[in-house]
Amino acid sequence: MRAARSLVVAGALVAAVLVGPAGPARSAPAQTPRDPVVIVPGTLAGEPTVEIDIQSLASALRSEGYAVFIYWLPGGGIGDMRETAAGLPGFVDQVLGWTGASEVDVVGHSQGEIAAACVAGGLSLEDG
Repeated sequence: MRAARSLVVAGALVAAVLVGPAGPARSAPAQTPRDPVVIVPGTLAGEPTVEIDIQSLASALRSEGYAVFIYWLPGGGIGDMRETAAGLPGFVDQVLGWTGASEVDVVGHSQGEIAAACVAGGLSLEDG
């Protein structure tokens, strides 16, 4: 897997900062290329009963000039985390290939935080 840089935060905090009340109009994003962002939602994110709005977070990041990709944990993240997170490194490699970037920022929420930390090398799924 190529270089991955991880920004692991609670989704509610990111949503509050990036999707909070509208402030003054912002100027266009700088022309400096930004690392693509992979969002890794937590268990059952995207389900109607889960109140984490991943799409709003993705939209806010896109409006700031980021290329955003969402890695939905297979099976909603239910089951052994070693299995549900196993595809994330390959997905990060795909994003790097699609974008031509040398690094990717990974933002995780809940179980997605753990998967993101594993991709960044801060944790190991083998450690249990």
